[in-house]
Amino acid sequence: MYDFNRLLDWKLLRGSHQFPGPDGGTCLVEAAIVAAGYPYRSVGMADGRAGDLPVSFSWPLVSYAVCLNDAISDDALRQELLLPFVTRFAGSADTPQVEAKRVRLMRWRTISGPLALALAELGFGVWAKAFRRAGDDTARFSEWLVARRRSGRPLPPPAIDSACSYVMERDDDSGTAAWSAARAGTIAADLVGQAARITIHRAMAAILHDAFAIGNQASVVAPEVTAARMEAAKRDAAERERGLVRLPQTAS
Repeated sequence: MYDFNRLLDWKLLRGSHQFPGPDGGTCLVEAAIVAAGYPYRSVGMADGRAGDLPVSFSWPLVSYAVCLNDAISDDALRQELLLPFVTRFAGSADTPQVEAKRVRLMRWRTISGPLALALAELGFGVWAKAFRRAGDDTARFSEWLVARRRSGRPLPPPAIDSACSYVMERDDDSGTAAWSAARAGTIAADLVGQAARITIHRAMAAILHDAFAIGNQASVVAPEVTAARMEAAKRDAAERERGLVRLPQTAS
């Protein structure tokens, strides 16, 4: 039986890349494109606006994942948290209603998770409790936050206030809304020390996992097939570097 752990030879990197290197050398979504059987392509993204994605990939899931991928500076942690998602993107695209449900989960879990964790770590215990109580009613939380801002009572650090604005600025099914939620989580992670930062990144990976569990799921593909596609992409990259030409892979 093929050892699917060979996928660990694919190295996930921050940012977009021109082609996979000997160990992979791409971001999470570029690796997912190869794993799904599509020809390798570079995925550029800014503020949740994706470039050339397969139509079967959920835009909100991609946007959240790319933001988290690029936020994690520790290579080993990025591998641990994100490599399990490589085979979950193909077939995940769903209706606007389902995508909106995924984004709502990202938004309220960001408030009650990463933002609350950062506030507690920074000594704002009362605010942390309020954020944890936000539940899944982001509209009510937004009203509460606006009232607190207007009251003149102490606010959390400005960066957390900015992160709240990211979470609240969009309420739809778009990749931009998902990216905004992820961006808020990464802002929170940047405010705390290394141990707490890792905790927040783990919480964000859990949010991504639960968002994937909503709606369409990836088609089951034999591990041997996925691993062979990724190995082929490495060979193609090596041959391109040597100036050789191969016909591109096609999705099955």
